[in-house]
Amino acid sequence: MFPPSNTLFNFGKNYKYIHPMMRILFIAFISFLLISPAHAQYFYKDFSSNRQAQQNMAAYQEQKVRTIRFKSLEADGTASEGFFMEKKLSKDYKTSTLVSRSAYSAPMLSVSKFNSKGQLIETKDTSEISSALYTFSYDESDRLLKTYSTIISSDEDYISTITEEHLYEYGDDYYPEKMWLIKNQKDTTLILFSKDEVGNITIEKDTKTGRKYYYYYDSKSRITDIVHVNEYTEKMIPDYLFEYNASGQLTQMTTIEGSTDFTIWKYHYENGLRTAEKAYDRNRKLLGTIEYQYK
Repeated sequence: MFPPSNTLFNFGKNYKYIHPMMRILFIAFISFLLISPAHAQYFYKDFSSNRQAQQNMAAYQEQKVRTIRFKSLEADGTASEGFFMEKKLSKDYKTSTLVSRSAYSAPMLSVSKFNSKGQLIETKDTSEISSALYTFSYDESDRLLKTYSTIISSDEDYISTITEEHLYEYGDDYYPEKMWLIKNQKDTTLILFSKDEVGNITIEKDTKTGRKYYYYYDSKSRITDIVHVNEYTEKMIPDYLFEYNASGQLTQMTTIEGSTDFTIWKYHYENGLRTAEKAYDRNRKLLGTIEYQYK
């Protein structure tokens, strides 16, 4: 049995400090906005991120938002060089189109589509050197049944295509018991899930590598910690830490890179919509801010 989640980690001053750059923060921010597969934490990426995208679209529709503009500020409050990001929503709120560019990355277009139930069914990301298509399908009980991704990247001499499929199997409740991970239509891995007494996913196990991810929750079944065990030291290593407000909105997320550095993201809201997010380093020094403007 592992200790309670609030005793798992020590972010003490013995950690080696690595100062993040605004380029890294921009890429991280983009990755949070887009739905993409991960090499691990499949439950979090496929379910929590998917659900957040659906909740965001529902909130936009309720507030009659049609355009979202994002403003990036450096730590000193000046505007980030070359930054532009705007999301437009269709009249029926079944399509969102995100355009972004910055001094650190090539222009990118991301289009997401939702069905009549508000479920995310497709996201397509396109840039000058790559494209990615993610599709999502559901069963008659509205449970996520399958995700499929195709990522194509190219340079002057080479074009590569990577596919990844997640096939979920269920018992009698909402969350899966297992998932078949199929890479490039031939490499298959079984991912197993364990649940607590109320049905929350608590352990995600890769049966090929034996690696496990542990999920911790608060009293309202919201994820508070995602951790794994270091195979050499056998110590618990955090990947994500989450905090929420009384309305259930995410107010803080800590992302850990390796074992030496982490970034804290703090989120602010008004009238149910996110208005800003601020990134801090491990010493709580402000790194940058993203502001949201709604129309």
